[in-house]
Amino acid sequence: MANMWMVRAGENAFLFEDFNDLNIIAVGWEVGDLSGKSPDEIKQIMADKYYNVSKTSLSIQAAQVVKFVCEFKIGDFVITYNPRTRKYLVGKIISDYYYSDMLSKKYMEQDDFYSQFRDVEWMGEVLRDDLGNNTAKSLNGILTIFNIQDSAKNDLLYKINQNKIDWPDFYMELADKLIDYKDNRADLIYKIQNIFQKLNMDLPALERDSNGNNIIPYDMDPFTVFALFNKQISAENRINLVKEFKKEFDISAKAPFTFHGIAVVNNLKATFYGFNENRQEKDINNLWNLFESALNHNDDFIQNYDEVINQRGVRWNITMALNWIRPFDYINMDSNNRTFLTSEEIFSNDFKEEIKSLKSPPSGKNYLKICQYCEEIFEKTGKYENFPIFSHAAYLNNLKTNGESSDDGIGDGDVKTVKYWMYSPGEGATMWDTFYDDGIMAIGWEGVGNLSKYSLKDDIKYKLQELYNDKSSHRNDVHALWQFANEIQIGDVIFAKRGMSDVIGVGIVESDYEFKSDMDHYQHIRKVNWKNKGIWPYEQYGKLPMKTLTDITIYTEMINNIKELIGGTEIMDEPP
Repeated sequence: MANMWMVRAGENAFLFEDFNDLNIIAVGWEVGDLSGKSPDEIKQIMADKYYNVSKTSLSIQAAQVVKFVCEFKIGDFVITYNPRTRKYLVGKIISDYYYSDMLSKKYMEQDDFYSQFRDVEWMGEVLRDDLGNNTAKSLNGILTIFNIQDSAKNDLLYKINQNKIDWPDFYMELADKLIDYKDNRADLIYKIQNIFQKLNMDLPALERDSNGNNIIPYDMDPFTVFALFNKQISAENRINLVKEFKKEFDISAKAPFTFHGIAVVNNLKATFYGFNENRQEKDINNLWNLFESALNHNDDFIQNYDEVINQRGVRWNITMALNWIRPFDYINMDSNNRTFLTSEEIFSNDFKEEIKSLKSPPSGKNYLKICQYCEEIFEKTGKYENFPIFSHAAYLNNLKTNGESSDDGIGDGDVKTVKYWMYSPGEGATMWDTFYDDGIMAIGWEGVGNLSKYSLKDDIKYKLQELYNDKSSHRNDVHALWQFANEIQIGDVIFAKRGMSDVIGVGIVESDYEFKSDMDHYQHIRKVNWKNKGIWPYEQYGKLPMKTLTDITIYTEMINNIKELIGGTEIMDEPP
């Protein structure tokens, strides 16, 4: 998840207009060019330059410079404040650190005058008075640079992004380019390889041989091409990928920097076809036929849609893909949008009930009827101009309701059928044998009570503060408790661990959250069908997550390493 940073625009925000007009952020420590410097090297440079500053002050200042040079990432959000207008400027970082004398020349100052730079794509302004009290208070820090709390970040993004849609033109033009490769897929695959090579990124798993080894694909459909940057990867990687797609396919539309509201697929199941022996001969051809008929609104759309809907690798995600390529014509029916379709007041009760009754994707005929009905209601009520705006409203509604942010877009519960969790069964895995024998996973935190009664994360935080008589955010504890009760789903894969070095088991979640008040300490329970038990050292690959519970779904390399360690992938692969 992308961070959000405050970067103040100099004393009394005198550089605010420069930040805005030049699409930059800059800081003014006069320490020369820090390109390529490590955190330790930066701290030493700061110590040498500011030798007459107290150790405490030096430590605080050096930490801020290290953040700006080394910790800021492309895709992170950034804000700066103008006290004169009481407005926050909100944007996304789009460059690595660099050194420049741009401002020193403008203000005729010495060379090091505000010379530490990053480029920013500004998204807009938010009036301080429009923010919640807690958000406003959290932004009162006196440091030049500090990290913004998630709750404040969510509030700011909610305000800035209510009507921010900047991706359709790029997506539609890319779709138009891809149709030229329907009968020339070898060149398409070459271009995809070239994009990843230029970015020094590993090509995702797009095909496997009969032994289960990843290989270069020999065929590919156009929806899978879109999925390469519409899945659970970092904002930085998404931005870099669309920039390279723009170059490789000579796209004239501006590459988007924001992806809010775009449906994303599980990056472990990001192809619209099965691998090797799990694929029928015509599967990829069928996907190309649907792609072409969707672009051109051909009469055979329904036939082609119904043909692919039963193929391996295709379910609700096909509606997400159709929305990628023609966002104004086809509605994305991921779980988030379906929920919004059943709750938005502009739709009839009959329509809401129809959507609620869908247990699988609608037929091609019914899908087009749903698209047509929604367009008619949008036009009649004037509440939503098009599907992208509706999907974004659904995203913002989810953000506001659940207090959660997914900066990389909204996915689909029915496509992301499996999540992968790293879990510690007690401190040092002391409860592992008991939990394994009982067929459960459990966590502690006595005194919190039944987690089902907490509708927001903040409610858990307040309870922990009451229990421990402090003002700490208890961020990791709150997150673990919330995820255990609300985000783990039946069918998810659990990897049990001991410390940060050993995987000791793997199982499948079989129940919803349960609270057992009669249990000693470990009162928060889920039933798990533990499949394997053993000790598999992970140190050859690095370290495992430290926390009690971690969602590792997006960390495909770690998951694949564990597959290799344990041997056999049958319980870790999603069903067709």
